[in-house]
Amino acid sequence: MNDDDAPDEDINQTVIRISREDRKRKQAETAASKDEFQKRCKNIRKILLCKAEDRSSDDCALLAKYPGIANNVQRSLQKYLMLKSRKEEITDDPDLINTKIDQLVEAIRSAKCLLVYTGAGISTAAQIPDYRGPNGVWTRLARGKKPMYVGQNMIEAEPTFTHMAIVELYKANIVKYIVSQNCDGLHLRSGLPKSALSEVHGNMYMEVCTNCQPEREYFRSFDVTQYTALRRHATRRTCDICGSGLVDTIVHFGEKSRLLQPHNWQAAIDWAKKTDMILCLGSSLKVLKHYHLLWGNKRAKSKRPRIFIVNLQWTPKDSCSTLKINAPCDIVMKLTMRKLGISVPPYDPYRDPLRSLIVSVKELETNTVNSKQIFKEDKKPSPSRYDSEILNKEFQDVVDDNDSKTIIQKQTVSAGWYGK
Repeated sequence: MNDDDAPDEDINQTVIRISREDRKRKQAETAASKDEFQKRCKNIRKILLCKAEDRSSDDCALLAKYPGIANNVQRSLQKYLMLKSRKEEITDDPDLINTKIDQLVEAIRSAKCLLVYTGAGISTAAQIPDYRGPNGVWTRLARGKKPMYVGQNMIEAEPTFTHMAIVELYKANIVKYIVSQNCDGLHLRSGLPKSALSEVHGNMYMEVCTNCQPEREYFRSFDVTQYTALRRHATRRTCDICGSGLVDTIVHFGEKSRLLQPHNWQAAIDWAKKTDMILCLGSSLKVLKHYHLLWGNKRAKSKRPRIFIVNLQWTPKDSCSTLKINAPCDIVMKLTMRKLGISVPPYDPYRDPLRSLIVSVKELETNTVNSKQIFKEDKKPSPSRYDSEILNKEFQDVVDDNDSKTIIQKQTVSAGWYGK
């Protein structure tokens, strides 16, 4: 290397050193500017959350100095408050509930083809937590908390008043078909025939042999999903006929229906083409809204079915519904059935249709059975619980002798089915 090259190297090293220092200085300035911007946004947010009359002159000056930031923060706040309000459970005034139920009863009487779509909200009276309520599964998981199971195993749940009311409406040829998102099996246990029901997300008591044609169904007296999970559906039991492994029927988020039963999608779609009224009970409809074939969207607007919703929270179908009732399903159905003049018998475990469908597991596979069973020999028939427990133990429904007034005590409702 020549001596003449030495000054060039010194210059290059100096440039590199300056560029590094300059880069670090710029990074520090950028970080400081970002921190200052975030603090400014935070201060503006606090100001906007206060009432206008409570703002100081300095607060007003800050808003005037940064109008662009204030507008962006205001839009963000409005969106946040809107989403927050949609998660709140709201109960209508008792008088308003009665008025709305009169409208619902009139619509039911005039409907030619009534379908019922059900969600986790119809099972909260059975002490099964829902998904999106204040204490729902997804709500608690989003907060970093474990799901709350309301102190009861899924196996111990029994059909609620709403389940039994739907059966009576079906028997009276008023309801033609039911589409349920619930996996708790309570519709089938309430007495609905399989031919009138689509359990689009599966049934926790049912496992299937997909090797047999047609698919062979096995109903059990226990939860068959003990060893299953997302994309892992093998139950560790085998078919009595062909010996192939059995799978559960649950459809998890991110999965598609892969079985004919109990999903029964084709029947649901066929009935949706004919319906003129849809009654949605206890569902947020955030999943069901994506099944466009269930809503008659391909029809002309004037020929689409009327939508009636009973739910405590906002749903994406509220804006296009004919009527929305903010109240617990059991309260609404109890008053509706009374106004329709249809009596609803209590659930009787000794007449549970699942008893006749249950297939015992093979002796060599007893180690795969969940120890908890639905039916116990020492279980006595339970008396009618609908005057006290159907209102989720947090509501009171008092109807006077003339059935002209209903007083409902409003309290917070613990919510729906937790799933697996």
